[in-house]
Amino acid sequence: AGRTADGYQPILLVGEEGAGKEAVARFIHRAGRRPSERFITVDLAAVPPVRIEPVLFGDVPGTGRAGLVADADGGTLLLNGIEHLPAPAQVLLLHTLDQAAAGGGPGARSGVRLIATASGPLDERVHAGTFRVDLFDRIRTHQFTLPPLRERREDIPALATHFLAQASARVGRPFSLTARALGRLVEYGWPGNISELRHVLERAAVLVIGNAIDAGDLALGSARTDLTSGTDALKGHVESAERAAIARALSAAAGNRRTAARALGISLRTLFYKLRRYDLD
Repeated sequence: AGRTADGYQPILLVGEEGAGKEAVARFIHRAGRRPSERFITVDLAAVPPVRIEPVLFGDVPGTGRAGLVADADGGTLLLNGIEHLPAPAQVLLLHTLDQAAAGGGPGARSGVRLIATASGPLDERVHAGTFRVDLFDRIRTHQFTLPPLRERREDIPALATHFLAQASARVGRPFSLTARALGRLVEYGWPGNISELRHVLERAAVLVIGNAIDAGDLALGSARTDLTSGTDALKGHVESAERAAIARALSAAAGNRRTAARALGISLRTLFYKLRRYDLD
């Protein structure tokens, strides 16, 4: 990825949700020739299909409203979930890339660096006829596949250290992982990949009493977690652990809510909200 940063060709990043595709895209932008220029990202899955074309390429000519492709001129445009790009917008995007490759022409956006992401292999959609083969060939000039976290467990200690350092800066106190906690992180299935790891550690840093995060503070399910269980199961585990942590903090503080809130690293107002939510008041 670093070797492609100085180029201008499109880049395709493929990987599961939460695997870190946007982080890689931002790294490429920062390492490129114009790191101070705009980095614009759009989640195509979150935009209604009928609005994708005007969002990217602008409304009716003469209205004065340009699209994000024009807004990103000179910088980087990240299209998250390019598999959601409708057929008419695929044609326009291919035309834009052709103009850029030709070095200009009326309406050319030769200064835009396009990075696209996909949550699965695009060639399957090409074979199904829902994604243009010529556009696919253009955007995969440089293609990287990001492995899921469960296939790169050797990276977990470094990632955990990084996320805990960020949490320490926000909360205002240092944190460390016990050997049991680190082992638990390494053996877990991580259906949500790196994003889930970050959220688990951020929540543990807020709720832990003291500075050492143990395995029980992580609110993780079974080591053989079903990868299709989704976020609802994780949410249940997290809420159960959060309720237990608040109860322990109140007990240790002999019922003093201000002291308990300080130990938990949250505001008194937030503690009152959670007491009502979990029926602890």
